[in-house]
Amino acid sequence: MLKRALAAVLMAGGLTACSAGRTEVAAPGPVRRGLDIPVVAEPDVSAMLVIQASGPFAVGDTIRVDLANIAEERWVAYYERSQRAGRISLENLGPAGVGAMVVTARTLNVRSCPSARCQVVARLSRAQEVSVDAFRPGWYRVRSDGRPIGFASADYLRLPVVYPRTVLDHIEGATRSYYSGELSHLTLDGYGALFEGYRVDFNGELLSLNFYTRFSEGEPVLAVCNAMRGIARFVQSMMAQVPGSIFAAYSAGVYLHSADSQAREQVMVAGLAAGGSVYCAESR
Repeated sequence: MLKRALAAVLMAGGLTACSAGRTEVAAPGPVRRGLDIPVVAEPDVSAMLVIQASGPFAVGDTIRVDLANIAEERWVAYYERSQRAGRISLENLGPAGVGAMVVTARTLNVRSCPSARCQVVARLSRAQEVSVDAFRPGWYRVRSDGRPIGFASADYLRLPVVYPRTVLDHIEGATRSYYSGELSHLTLDGYGALFEGYRVDFNGELLSLNFYTRFSEGEPVLAVCNAMRGIARFVQSMMAQVPGSIFAAYSAGVYLHSADSQAREQVMVAGLAAGGSVYCAESR
């Protein structure tokens, strides 16, 4: 990855002035003890390539961004000359030279040239980290053991720092589909809907898939516990496809609160217990 450090140079011992083609050095002034001279360091910026069009930038544009300060939402500031000009999502960026990318597709073809019509020369797997270089609009050249082997679509490559967010987006989408297809329509005669919503949380250490019900006892809870068995199968199947290095720990459960509840301590009605078994409050 191309990287240029910007530094400010402080000249001590005198001031330099230029006039009429000659250089004059002014005599140093009196020394002032204890005077702190503020030095404002310019950001450490890196050259990056735009791999997905964003705002004023087209695919293939080179921009300068501050990779030392990445926002939680994976945004970075970009600079024109030495001035901050805006921000851009890291989802849209890739290395300008040799760098690492992570595969987001289940299987990604590496082709002999940057076109979907070219011969497949290798295949990459989801979550595999690869070295790339030589960007062509929509394509990166993939390297192995320091040698280029072919081209892969940039649509399915992400920077390593972005990949966890990409996986989390996939988990959120899969959970949304599961809830709408399997849980949102579950009802019990005389009680109505069993579930009232869900939420996917990630605090940097624990991934939580929380589902919510208004029932804490009786026949509805037995039905919720039965549904929890299906939830457990869904969660375990989905997480089996996620690299363990991204989410070190995860949990799933049904809680006695609505999805927008701000309660600090939530009562678990049913959940995924150690070893993959299902915990149910009603069966205690």
